[in-house]
Amino acid sequence: MAKKSQNQPKKKSQKVNSINLLKGKILYDNVLLKPIVLANDGIVLKPQQYEDKPEWGEVIACGDGRLFENGELRELQISPGDLVLFQKYSAQKFRHAGEDYLIIREEDIFFVNRKR
Repeated sequence: MAKKSQNQPKKKSQKVNSINLLKGKILYDNVLLKPIVLANDGIVLKPQQYEDKPEWGEVIACGDGRLFENGELRELQISPGDLVLFQKYSAQKFRHAGEDYLIIREEDIFFVNRKR
């Protein structure tokens, strides 16, 4: 067996310049949301910044479903375009391309307004 040379340079990690959220895959029962604020007259407003975490979001993408210990995969009850009401502090917030997004689990959603 040939020995590896100790003088070989270490591999450098590649730097990623951009990520397209819609080309990636959301796993299992996770849901990608865009936070929104509903005005009193039902018009959807998309604010630039928030004083507090929002409770409403528009579903951008979702995983295939919840995976149980017995191997059963249950489909999610929501789909992209739905407006959802979720537990206030259950979301993981991040910024991408200057926009705010949230990732939550389906079990933290307690109301769905289906897309039309």
